[in-house]
Amino acid sequence: PLAAGDGFFPIELPGGSMVGLGIGAYPDYIGSNDYVIGAAPLMRFQFSGQRFVSLIANELRVNILDDAHWRLGPSVVYRFGRKNVEDDVVNRVHEVDASLDVGAFAGYEWYEISEPLKRIGVSGFFQAAASNAYGGWTSGAQLYGSYPVLKPLTLMGGLGTT
Repeated sequence: PLAAGDGFFPIELPGGSMVGLGIGAYPDYIGSNDYVIGAAPLMRFQFSGQRFVSLIANELRVNILDDAHWRLGPSVVYRFGRKNVEDDVVNRVHEVDASLDVGAFAGYEWYEISEPLKRIGVSGFFQAAASNAYGGWTSGAQLYGSYPVLKPLTLMGGLGTT
């Protein structure tokens, strides 16, 4: 009943520590045709060399490797439930409780030290249900990149599959 892409953004935050807010459109629930404009937290805290903790919307990752290009570590995703939606047909189907998935991720980023905002990366993940809301697992991969177009503006984007 849950689509695997719930909370999956195919980007990685730039190096260093930062706090931000992402603005965008998202569906009421995965598979919905009704979209809402909303905000999502973006946070990255870099500590001890290349190790970091990042939060992108509802996904938390901790990179345990001290390597300039490789990434590896645990991840946690909070999946929002589905209740009282506007679609009458979907409302007749069972409600979906909020849940928590835990797992791991690994990836590699290509960039030059002199141009750290110009980067391309690949990453993969595996997560399994940790709560009693549902059973199962999710895996996927992503390709992402960033490119500074002006001194205060860097474009970021990516593609992902689950």
